[in-house]
Amino acid sequence: MSSATGQAARDWTGSKVVEVKLGPVHREIIRATERFVDVEGALRSAKTWTILIKIRRSLEEHPGIRWAIARWTEGDLNQKLVPDYRNVCGLMGLPFGTWNAKESCYDLDNGSRLYCVHLKTSQRDNRYATVRGLTVAGFYIDQLEEIPEDVYNEAALRLSQPGFPQQMVVSPNPVPDNHWIAKRWPTTAQKPDHRYIRLTIWDNKHNLDASTIRAAEALYPEGHPQRGIKIEGKRGLNVEGTPVYNGAFMRARHLRTLAIDPNLPLLEAYDYGFHHPCVLWYQYAPWGWVRVLGGVMGSDMHLDAFLPVVERYRNLWFPHRLRIDATCDPAGGNENAQGIRGTPVTILNDWFYQHGEMDDAGKPINVRFLSDANRPERRNASNQTLATYMRHRVNGDEAFLVDPDRWILAELNDERFDSWFIDGLDVGYVLEADARHSGSLGTFYVAKKDGWFEHGQNCMEYGVQMFVKDLPLNGERAAKVVLQHEKSIVGQQARALRAAQKDREPDEQRGRIRGGGFRRQRLGGY
Repeated sequence: MSSATGQAARDWTGSKVVEVKLGPVHREIIRATERFVDVEGALRSAKTWTILIKIRRSLEEHPGIRWAIARWTEGDLNQKLVPDYRNVCGLMGLPFGTWNAKESCYDLDNGSRLYCVHLKTSQRDNRYATVRGLTVAGFYIDQLEEIPEDVYNEAALRLSQPGFPQQMVVSPNPVPDNHWIAKRWPTTAQKPDHRYIRLTIWDNKHNLDASTIRAAEALYPEGHPQRGIKIEGKRGLNVEGTPVYNGAFMRARHLRTLAIDPNLPLLEAYDYGFHHPCVLWYQYAPWGWVRVLGGVMGSDMHLDAFLPVVERYRNLWFPHRLRIDATCDPAGGNENAQGIRGTPVTILNDWFYQHGEMDDAGKPINVRFLSDANRPERRNASNQTLATYMRHRVNGDEAFLVDPDRWILAELNDERFDSWFIDGLDVGYVLEADARHSGSLGTFYVAKKDGWFEHGQNCMEYGVQMFVKDLPLNGERAAKVVLQHEKSIVGQQARALRAAQKDREPDEQRGRIRGGGFRRQRLGGY
């Protein structure tokens, strides 16, 4: 193929076909021979077309070779990737082959074959139905960030056609450093037989109008949080859609180092699940503020492995807490949610009992939840409530604050800081593209279940629904509630002092017997 010097592109036979120019990075993609190649690029960087040129070239140069191209959904496959393949063939002046509906593939005259595969299946009992049975030498997955890791693993096992060079090529949009894709293809210290290639928008400037590049640079100027991803093709927080708290949450306004208020309960909210169990700690003041103190999200951890991590960080960060009030995902009340006997709720209650966590009545904690907390209308309402707190001040201070440091991503052999909750508040947690409709609410939008940001945000939603009883107060109403709270603290302290004194007075642990003497009584009612 041509260089980026302005010469016409040529196919491998030397015939002039079309005025398409490939720059140095594009040629690097075509020439890559590693078994696993990850191509991540900025918008309009031509990564998909370059890979399809590579595939069509391989189909021509290796008669009898079989490749597969794939997207997650059938719609994206048929409406985006397959048309791109046909267009690339047209630009190269080569046939795309004869469509074989039975095998869902294009058959070429030289015996080569291109399968067109969607990886998402509706068959719950066979998650890998669309790839099992395939035997190919090459497999290309576009938009890999949409694909669960286990599905990718199954697809990679299809590279088994003998007698041909074998290669898995993927082209995700740039991913965060904690994504499973980034772990497989690190930008530094690359694994043997793995190749990471990055494209910027400027790498494709020879095929783009200068006005197109200027428009992109104007949309994502220097300092924009998405410039590195959209323009430079760098890894980072890459999401599409309108943030749930757009215009409400601001890092400069809402991030502050926070201390626990020892006179308010420590509120604890759980989202269950093996892939990303999650807990969030926060406090709510009835006169109208919410303080999010920290949280832990697990990665591929069962609840019995996750709870000791939660206990350790809770005691490390909040040793002087008044008490714990806990809530959770109502799905935690369902049997076998963790693949073990009992429910997550009963497991959590047992954990609190075994570790002596008591409620304000001195009884073991029972996790509370609302059975309809996951209804779209309820989730939308909790998002609206939280956005209201973000926009208000109470008694001269912000009604909503988040600690910037107490955020842990925990794996079985690794625990590290990760801003998963803050990133979600900022731009990661987005609304679904399609509106919902309700008789009471009319048209409204619901936050997207994305498999990553949703877990911390769902914890927040459960907590708001269960414990946040009012909107922020101001003026005399706020002052009145503060005064009531201060009086209750005095009462609690007095009761605690009396209880402590009672425990220290031995005579009160004795009972009078006949003859005026005393006999010792056992404590605890025995």
